[in-house]
Amino acid sequence: MTVLEVVPAPDGGSYLLADGVVQSHVDLEHPTRIAIPYVRDLADLVDALPPGPANVLHLGGAGCTLARYTAATRPGSHNVVVDSDKRLPRLLARHLPIPPDTLELHTLPAQTYLRRTRTVFDLIVIDLFTGPTPVPIDLELAASRLTRTGLLAHHLYAPHTGHTIAVTPAPRGQAGPPLAGAAAGEAERT
Repeated sequence: MTVLEVVPAPDGGSYLLADGVVQSHVDLEHPTRIAIPYVRDLADLVDALPPGPANVLHLGGAGCTLARYTAATRPGSHNVVVDSDKRLPRLLARHLPIPPDTLELHTLPAQTYLRRTRTVFDLIVIDLFTGPTPVPIDLELAASRLTRTGLLAHHLYAPHTGHTIAVTPAPRGQAGPPLAGAAAGEAERT
């Protein structure tokens, strides 16, 4: 079983580690401070969305850094975080508490959540790994949960190329509304 721990970071924030490998950096006092470069790239995508609250699905939670960032920079946003590790809510509550009304956290496989939800999202972030290996995900199913103007951002990692963010717009002819916003997230919470 993977060992999860939270340790202090030199900058005053905290690192969430899985088997000694950094998964997240969280600054509870300054949620807009992003210390990991690829997460900064994802935060730039959040910033590039149309103004106002956003409906964001985070597949892979760890310390919920991006969801915290979205809540801080886009008040009223609806953040759904899905992570299959059932220990995560307790770990976060104990070491990296999440302010009320910041996000909803589901502990189940991402694929299961995608099959069950009918909610559409302005941005879906896929950041799923088992160790250094990406977790397979049905990208077509994920894309079907986007608004017409939504974006799918997939974090990829390979030792020879490093971190990459692949961004895909919603497929043409997508059935969702132009922008879901926070109100659409109220329709269904599984």
